[in-house]
Amino acid sequence: MGVPVQTRDSSLKLMTWSVACMADGKDYAIDSVEGRICAEYFDLSTEIQDQKYVFSGTDRLSNVDHVWLVNALAFCIVYNISSSDGTVSI
Repeated sequence: MGVPVQTRDSSLKLMTWSVACMADGKDYAIDSVEGRICAEYFDLSTEIQDQKYVFSGTDRLSNVDHVWLVNALAFCIVYNISSSDGTVSI
């Protein structure tokens, strides 16, 4: 590959921590140092891009927000689910 197929800005505000492609090869996820994760799609059509979403690894314990950093992203080939630090998010 001599030139990038696509270049784009991150949907996240802070530095990207890791990137992982999903098993279907149509989308990927990125996470940042702020504990947020974004599901992105390679297809640049407006219809597909409108489906992307961002969520946060936060928890509300005792009326205090706790940010849980995501150290790595990985996807199961069979079920296309993600896992980090022993927890599974579907």
